[in-house]
Amino acid sequence: MQQRGYKLLGFKGAESDGQVAGIPVWFSVPYIRMTGEVKNVYQPLYKVYYVDSSMPSDKAIRMTASSEVVELGSKVTLQEDGSFSVESGGPENAILLVNNRATDSGTITAGLASLVNGNYAPFCAFKVAPQKPLRMEPNDKICLFAVPTVIRAGSVAAQAVSEGALFKLDAPNNCLRLEMKQEGEGFNPVSWGLPVAQVHSGDQLTQLMDSQH
Repeated sequence: MQQRGYKLLGFKGAESDGQVAGIPVWFSVPYIRMTGEVKNVYQPLYKVYYVDSSMPSDKAIRMTASSEVVELGSKVTLQEDGSFSVESGGPENAILLVNNRATDSGTITAGLASLVNGNYAPFCAFKVAPQKPLRMEPNDKICLFAVPTVIRAGSVAAQAVSEGALFKLDAPNNCLRLEMKQEGEGFNPVSWGLPVAQVHSGDQLTQLMDSQH
């Protein structure tokens, strides 16, 4: 699998209005870098980012700018000069972004980036017009795939590209061990402490990652 260009792709769930047509790949780890047991470490720390367009032409998120690290319950304002200001008073369990740029500045793509394996990477993407608010609420859903691909972190995908695994990670349930099946056939839990659902090729990622699904 290392020779065939396999990568471990991860997606994380979040909800808001204005969902773009897909979800950014949260992390993409080439199998050629993997030997034995591989750990992916996630911490619930967030930055708000924006891309100065409604959707990048190649459907890959490249953050134009990002805020300082923010907690859930924060209100983040994107100012006219492209800088961010952060204050308390946002919604519980969510982050509020206010796009304070000029009314003629055009719609942007914005979202949350989270800390995974030591880097902040975007895991959700939404459209937001000038002078409008955007409430973004991350959830605990994680989806994993192992596929031969050139896809990198930030690439936006609409559908599952192979069989995969869907599960939740939160404070009480913060560790899951998975073993890969044969090529392209998904994963088996090594420890059954957490429920793991199978994802099928072609499933809609935005539906899978919705907390109500």
